[in-house]
Amino acid sequence: MMKKIVWILVVVLLNLNANDANSSNLSEKELAWLAKIEKKKINDRDFFEYIKAYEKFWKWRKDKSGLLVNDIGDIAFSIHISNERGSYDYNITKFSGTDVYLKDVIDLESFKRFVSHQGDQYFVDENRVYHYFDMAYGGTLSIENDIEREGFHWIKDSPYYANNEHIYFERTGVMKDADRETFVGIYPVGRDKNGYFLRGNRVKGEELQELREKGWIEKLDILYDERN
Repeated sequence: MMKKIVWILVVVLLNLNANDANSSNLSEKELAWLAKIEKKKINDRDFFEYIKAYEKFWKWRKDKSGLLVNDIGDIAFSIHISNERGSYDYNITKFSGTDVYLKDVIDLESFKRFVSHQGDQYFVDENRVYHYFDMAYGGTLSIENDIEREGFHWIKDSPYYANNEHIYFERTGVMKDADRETFVGIYPVGRDKNGYFLRGNRVKGEELQELREKGWIEKLDILYDERN
C-alpha cells in the first residue's frame, strides 16, 4: 500500500516544472528532490522530505472555507495519513479516482464544513454535497451526485446528517430504513419511531441492551420526546 501511495505522488509530481514561479520558494536540495521525482527516481527513505518539498512548492494557505488555496487558483483538501512510517497530512487537488479538479467544481464562497475533525464527514456548497471517507492510508473525497443538496444539514452533536429525503451516517451514507421525520441522534446513536441505531445500523436484542446499560437509550428517549 505504501508503494501505491508513493507512486500516486509520482504521477502528481510529474506535472511539476522546476522553472515554475512557485519553485522560487524552494531550496536547491528541495528542487533536487522534485527533479528526482520527475525522473521517477523515488527513494522511500526520503519519503517525508518529498512530501514537504511538494507541499512547500505549491504555497498552500488555508481559506476561510477551511480548504487550502494558492496564488495560481488551485484548491486542495488536506487528508491525514497514518502508516508504519508515521502520521502526516497530504493535500489533494482532485476528487479521488477522477481527473476532476476541486477548483473546477467547488464554490469556495459557499463551501461549508459542519465538523472540525478529520474523519468521515460530509460537506456542502450551494450546488452539491461532498463526502470524505477516512482510511488510515489516506481517505477519499467524492462528489455525491445522488444526494439532494436542498436542505442538507448536520444533526448537531451526532454522526448523522439529513436532507429533505433521508438520514445519512457519516461513514456509510444513506440509511434507507430510517424515518426522516422522527429521527434524532447523539454520538454515536440514533432513534426514530421504529427503534434505535448504532453507527448507522438498526439495533435490537443484546446490542440494544448494551446501549441501554451505557445510558445512551435514556438520553435518546429524552431527546426523542422533546422533538416529536
